[in-house]
Amino acid sequence: MGRVIVEEMYIFAKNLFNNLLKNSDKYGGRTCLITGEQGSGKTTMLRRLAEAYLSQGTVVIWRGRPVEQIHWIPNWKERCVFFHHANDEFKAYDVRGTVSINITDDLEIKEYTGAYDLYTKVVEDKINVVYEPTTFYFSEGIGLIDVVYKSVSKKAANKLLERPQEGNLFWFELIYVLIHRHDTRWFALLLDEADDIFPESPQGIRWRFQEWAKNVMRDLRKTRTNFVICTHAINDLDYRIRSKIQFWIYMKNSKVPRTSIVKPYIPSYLKRGQFIIENGLFGVGVVEPYEPPKMGDFKIVLTPKTAKKEGRENVDETEE
Repeated sequence: MGRVIVEEMYIFAKNLFNNLLKNSDKYGGRTCLITGEQGSGKTTMLRRLAEAYLSQGTVVIWRGRPVEQIHWIPNWKERCVFFHHANDEFKAYDVRGTVSINITDDLEIKEYTGAYDLYTKVVEDKINVVYEPTTFYFSEGIGLIDVVYKSVSKKAANKLLERPQEGNLFWFELIYVLIHRHDTRWFALLLDEADDIFPESPQGIRWRFQEWAKNVMRDLRKTRTNFVICTHAINDLDYRIRSKIQFWIYMKNSKVPRTSIVKPYIPSYLKRGQFIIENGLFGVGVVEPYEPPKMGDFKIVLTPKTAKKEGRENVDETEE
């Protein structure tokens, strides 16, 4: 009896996975959260999702990180294009012990000036690895600044818009662009370490942006965008964003929300690579591991080209 139950749980997991990946105009894009302790296999899961989305013609945008993980994918140099902001200098290194090898020239690298410019340059048959700017300036041509004007006085808003902001606010602007784009392509936005974009206790203008993001999540799905985020601990992530998640993937020692049908102690029994996927029903599966890459750590260094950006020049020109 026990063996039959285990087999059924794996079948449930496979069916739920197919539902997560299926691009359906009827249901729109999917939202998914992957959680678990460090080393449990979250990034492996994210890479597998990136490959799966790419295989069915979805435009994949992967959030680049300083210590990158994308190089575990076979033939990653041919399958990825790397984007950085035009105000930043991009360098990539293969780090092996005390030896650091510059591999920047081995990669396909593109610059973007803002969220709309990035949207026009993404490559449909590759994983678009996007690095947020080291400092972020709001683009006048994008309506996201209306969120700022609704939050504070016009005088305070104008001062705020002139100042450099945290680079990860860029993702809110990209979400705005994806919602307001004029095409019917399918997108997948994969954000690792999402708790530093949507922290549980945001301050200042970030609180308003996260409230806005929660309210437009349905619009994001309607415009054929899949939204997948990763975090070590769900309590580090804004509960408003968590409330919009459809699919949950729990890996080893992840904390299960109170609303889940999964018993809170079950993830502690999982091994590395095992996961529970939940969407009304739940199943148990294993994410296929990768062979170790033929290189060391893949590290990215972004350096501002200029000490200060003058005003809000070189902003995007979006369509009204």
